[in-house]
Amino acid sequence: MVDYWVTFNEPHVFCMLTYCAGAWPGGHPDMLEVATSALPTGVFQQAMHWMSVAHSKAYDYIHGQRFFFLVGALDLLQVYIAHIDHHRPDYGI
Repeated sequence: MVDYWVTFNEPHVFCMLTYCAGAWPGGHPDMLEVATSALPTGVFQQAMHWMSVAHSKAYDYIHGQRFFFLVGALDLLQVYIAHIDHHRPDYGI
């Protein structure tokens, strides 16, 4: 039984390192893309938009398959996008 589904792990990091910095495979930004990436029509915003669309479609699909994920009479299914909380205290790990 799976109670928690994570469709994307830190999509903002993926978009930034792939499409803005070119540090990850698939990203080969030119200087204009880097300079304009944060604008509403920039590559960062476009990538975040399409990842949101993909998450929404995955969410709908997973919830459409609900009968596979029911636990007794309780529906515990939750679908998330993972994001690390940077406001947690640093424990020196």
